[in-house]
Amino acid sequence: MTFQKHLFICTSCVGQNGEENIGLELQQSLKSDLKQNYPDKKLRVNKSGCLGKCRSGVNAVCYPAGKWFTHLTKNDLNTLKQELLDE
Repeated sequence: MTFQKHLFICTSCVGQNGEENIGLELQQSLKSDLKQNYPDKKLRVNKSGCLGKCRSGVNAVCYPAGKWFTHLTKNDLNTLKQELLDE
């Protein structure tokens, strides 16, 4: 299957306040939401190891545009979701 967009979320980094598992929670929540509410969209959300931007806190990158998101918190779920759904 070819995907329209593919989001990689770092699950290695900790949040700016030292909070752990932010990346994993974002990835799991977003993947579940998209699967349930947008099953026909060709979108993919993956866990990723280090993306090399650890100084920017939890981060993600969306392809094919190569758009980066840094300093992510649990409150950024809708931002990431919108990036995937925008055409």
